[in-house]
Amino acid sequence: MFPIKGAWVDEATTLPSDGSALTVPNLHHSAEVTFVGFFNAAASGSVTVVAGGTNVTLTAPSGGGKVFAVRSGIELGDVTTVALDSAALTAGAVKVVLF
Repeated sequence: MFPIKGAWVDEATTLPSDGSALTVPNLHHSAEVTFVGFFNAAASGSVTVVAGGTNVTLTAPSGGGKVFAVRSGIELGDVTTVALDSAALTAGAVKVVLF
Protein backbone atom coordinates (compact mmCIF):
# COMPACT_ATOMS: atom_id res chain seq x y z
CA MET A 1 0.00 0.00 0.00
CA PHE A 2 1.29 3.47 -0.89
CA PRO A 3 0.23 6.85 0.50
CA ILE A 4 -1.58 9.20 -1.86
CA LYS A 5 -0.02 12.62 -2.03
CA GLY A 6 -2.29 15.65 -2.27
CA ALA A 7 -1.39 18.98 -3.80
CA TRP A 8 -2.28 22.53 -2.91
CA VAL A 9 -2.90 24.64 -5.97
CA ASP A 10 -2.09 28.31 -5.65
CA GLU A 11 -2.12 30.65 -8.63
CA ALA A 12 0.97 32.34 -7.16
CA THR A 13 2.95 29.12 -7.69
CA THR A 14 1.51 28.17 -11.10
CA LEU A 15 4.20 28.19 -13.76
CA PRO A 16 3.42 30.45 -16.73
CA SER A 17 2.43 28.34 -19.75
CA ASP A 18 4.36 30.62 -22.12
CA GLY A 19 7.71 29.48 -20.72
CA SER A 20 8.53 32.70 -18.90
CA ALA A 21 10.21 32.31 -15.53
CA LEU A 22 8.37 32.41 -12.21
CA THR A 23 10.40 34.13 -9.48
CA VAL A 24 10.40 32.16 -6.23
CA PRO A 25 12.14 32.43 -2.85
CA ASN A 26 15.42 30.51 -2.93
CA LEU A 27 14.36 26.84 -3.08
CA HIS A 28 17.73 25.72 -1.70
CA HIS A 29 16.33 26.41 1.76
CA SER A 30 13.26 24.18 1.24
CA ALA A 31 13.14 20.75 2.80
CA GLU A 32 10.99 19.48 -0.06
CA VAL A 33 9.81 20.97 -3.34
CA THR A 34 6.93 19.23 -5.11
CA PHE A 35 6.22 19.77 -8.79
CA VAL A 36 2.68 18.81 -9.82
CA GLY A 37 1.43 18.54 -13.39
CA PHE A 38 -2.32 18.49 -13.99
CA PHE A 39 -2.73 17.04 -17.50
CA ASN A 40 -6.07 17.14 -19.31
CA ALA A 41 -7.54 13.99 -20.88
CA ALA A 42 -6.15 14.82 -24.33
CA ALA A 43 -2.58 15.37 -23.10
CA SER A 44 0.23 13.39 -24.68
CA GLY A 45 3.96 13.72 -24.22
CA SER A 46 5.79 15.45 -21.41
CA VAL A 47 6.87 18.80 -20.02
CA THR A 48 10.12 19.80 -18.38
CA VAL A 49 10.33 22.08 -15.38
CA VAL A 50 13.59 24.01 -15.40
CA ALA A 51 14.60 24.81 -11.82
CA GLY A 52 18.05 26.35 -11.90
CA GLY A 53 20.45 23.69 -13.13
CA THR A 54 17.93 20.88 -12.55
CA ASN A 55 15.40 19.68 -15.11
CA VAL A 56 12.37 17.77 -13.83
CA THR A 57 10.31 15.87 -16.42
CA LEU A 58 6.59 15.25 -15.94
CA THR A 59 5.02 12.78 -18.38
CA ALA A 60 1.31 12.84 -19.18
CA PRO A 61 -0.52 9.73 -17.98
CA SER A 62 -2.93 8.02 -20.35
CA GLY A 63 -6.30 9.71 -20.01
CA GLY A 64 -4.91 12.70 -18.11
CA GLY A 65 -4.49 13.28 -14.38
CA LYS A 66 -1.92 14.39 -11.81
CA VAL A 67 1.79 13.67 -11.89
CA PHE A 68 4.11 14.43 -8.96
CA ALA A 69 7.87 14.87 -8.78
CA VAL A 70 9.62 15.68 -5.50
CA ARG A 71 13.09 17.13 -5.00
CA SER A 72 14.85 18.34 -1.88
CA GLY A 73 16.05 21.91 -1.67
CA ILE A 74 19.60 20.64 -1.12
CA GLU A 75 19.34 18.64 -4.36
CA LEU A 76 18.11 21.69 -6.31
CA GLY A 77 20.71 24.12 -4.98
CA ASP A 78 20.21 27.86 -5.33
CA VAL A 79 17.06 28.36 -7.39
CA THR A 80 15.20 31.66 -7.59
CA THR A 81 13.40 31.15 -10.91
CA VAL A 82 11.45 28.21 -12.30
CA ALA A 83 10.18 27.87 -15.87
CA LEU A 84 8.07 25.43 -17.88
CA ASP A 85 9.26 23.96 -21.19
CA SER A 86 6.32 22.29 -22.91
CA ALA A 87 7.98 21.64 -26.30
CA ALA A 88 7.59 17.85 -25.83
CA LEU A 89 3.86 18.08 -25.04
CA THR A 90 2.47 16.89 -28.38
CA ALA A 91 -1.24 17.25 -27.56
CA GLY A 92 -3.56 18.52 -24.87
CA ALA A 93 -2.81 20.91 -22.05
CA VAL A 94 -1.14 20.98 -18.65
CA LYS A 95 -1.02 23.22 -15.62
CA VAL A 96 2.11 22.89 -13.48
CA VAL A 97 2.36 24.18 -9.93
CA LEU A 98 5.00 23.88 -7.26
CA PHE A 99 4.73 23.78 -3.51
